Amino acid sequence: MPATVRYAIKDNYKGKEVHGVTEVTNKNGTNYRIVLKDSKHYIHINANEAGDTALVSKYTRGDK
Repeated sequence: MPATVRYAIKDNYKGKEVHGVTEVTNKNGTNYRIVLKDSKHYIHINANEAGDTALVSKYTRGDK
């Protein structure tokens, strides 16, 4: 994952931990499907190489 994406996550999702990353490359470029977590939620976001992020969904954790 590029530094621009890591810094965007750090700035926009403070207190969240990266739980998983899927890199998707196609004719439109490289994008990232990222799962973040904290003590109460799982958060799915999309990001591109430039570090632009978009919230996809937010779930309450069932294991807590």
